[in-house]
Amino acid sequence: VVAKNGKYGIIDTSNKVILPFTSKYSFIDGIQEGRALVQSQSGKYGFIDKDGKEVVPPKYEGADGHFGGYYGFQEGLAGMSDGKKWGFITKTGKVAVPFVYDEVRPFSEGVAGVLKNGKWGFIDGANKTVIPFQYSDSNIQRYSVNDMGANYFNFYKGVAQVATINDKDVCINKSAKKVVCPN
Repeated sequence: VVAKNGKYGIIDTSNKVILPFTSKYSFIDGIQEGRALVQSQSGKYGFIDKDGKEVVPPKYEGADGHFGGYYGFQEGLAGMSDGKKWGFITKTGKVAVPFVYDEVRPFSEGVAGVLKNGKWGFIDGANKTVIPFQYSDSNIQRYSVNDMGANYFNFYKGVAQVATINDKDVCINKSAKKVVCPN
C-alpha cells in the first residue's frame, strides 16, 4: 500500500500498479491476512483484497486498533463497530460475532477479549464464552486515547494480562488461573 499526491494505491514488488491511485479512499492500511482496511471519504471502514477488489464495502463506524493503527484480520476475524457496539466479521463481511460488546481485542490463540457491562471476558470465534466476564474494566490502565489499554486481554504464549492492581500486573493462563506475567 502506497500513497502518491494524497491518493492511495497498491503496488507489487516490481512496482506494478495493482490498485490505481484513487481518491475513493481517504486511507488504506497494510494488507494483513489478504485484506487491507480502507476508510471511505465519508469515514466508514471496509476491506479490499490484495488485488484492490472491495470485498467488504465501507459501512462500519470503527475498526479495532491501537496507537493510531488497526489490527485488521487476526485469525480470520476483524473487530468492527456499527457505531453503537463492537463485534467481529469474516473476510467476506459476514457477521461472525454479533455487535453486542462495548470494546473488543483481536483474536489471539483462538480467543478474543471482549468487554460487556463493565466486565471483560474471553470468547471464541463462535461467540461462546471461554473465560467468564469477571475482570473489571476499571483495572485497565489507559495511557492515552490511542492506547486504550491495548496490551490487556491478548493471549501470547498462553498468557494474557487482565488487570493492573496496586501497580502490579495481573496475568492469567487459558484456564483463567493467575500466573506470573512475562517481562
